[in-house]
Amino acid sequence: MFPAKGNAMHKLVRSGDLVLAAVCITIFTVMTCSTVGEVLSRYALDSASTVTDEMARLLFMSLGMFGGAYTAGQKRHLSIELLPQSLKGDARRYLAVLINLVALVFTCVILVYGGGRLALSTLSSGQTSPVLGFP
Repeated sequence: MFPAKGNAMHKLVRSGDLVLAAVCITIFTVMTCSTVGEVLSRYALDSASTVTDEMARLLFMSLGMFGGAYTAGQKRHLSIELLPQSLKGDARRYLAVLINLVALVFTCVILVYGGGRLALSTLSSGQTSPVLGFP
């Protein structure tokens, strides 16, 4: 399923994987520092910071999306392997294509179309996040 090594497509996929990994590591690091800062400010200084709380929440959601893309690209995404392991040859290949098509349809319909509609609705209403002011 992966492009042949040395192939231009393989290099492009590898570069994309490295970028996604770097983004995930960066988000995780910033989220961890933000959460530690929140805990320290809450218990050591007795004053909670609303910025770090909201930032950690947004980073957690972003990490879930980028991490999901990375693990799917690595073929390590959470899945049930019972049926694919019981199939051989072409049947296994067709099942893999079917699973990827179902995931693509879900992504397009729910995440892209539904998320786009939600984003447009949020933008048109003028709603923003309470502390950071993101739309």
